Amino acid sequence: MNSLLATFELMSLYSWFLFLFFFFFFYIKKQK
Repeated sequence: MNSLLATFELMSLYSWFLFLFFFFFFYIKKQK
């Protein structure tokens, strides 16, 4: 149960960084 929670936290953190990555990517693409 504990390892499952840790995996869920890791995945949410990964998706958050992925969201930031795409946000900055489209922002820079829009600026050019």
